[in-house]
Order: sequence, then C-alpha cells, then structure tokens
Amino acid sequence: MVDNRGVAYVALSSADRVRFTVHTYSGQKILENHELTVDLRYLKAGSYIINAVINDFERVNSKVIKN
Repeated sequence: MVDNRGVAYVALSSADRVRFTVHTYSGQKILENHELTVDLRYLKAGSYIINAVINDFERVNSKVIKN
C-alpha cells in the first residue's frame, strides 16, 4: 500500500483479481464489481465504506466522505 499525501492506494496489475464492495455507513450494499477501479461519481454526498479483496488474499478497507 502506498500513502501519497494522505491518500492511500494499492498498485494493481492487470493480472490481479479484485472484488470491490461499497456500503453506506448503515450497512446497505450499493455497489459490487470485479474491475480494477471503482467509480464513485454517481453517489450522493455522504459517507461510505469501500472494501476490496485482492487475489482472494489481501483485504483493503477504506472510508470515503463524498461532498
């Protein structure tokens, strides 16, 4: 994991298998995909939890506040 000015990210290769899920703070799942990126542009302002599972092994959890 790399931390660049307070924004953490994981460098992925095209061979990596990734599963993203996005939940509201109340626990409602609003998105799940198997792409290397996740697009949050359409989400309303609020707080979200993003979970990523990389290659069925590494787990990354992140909190996002969208204004």
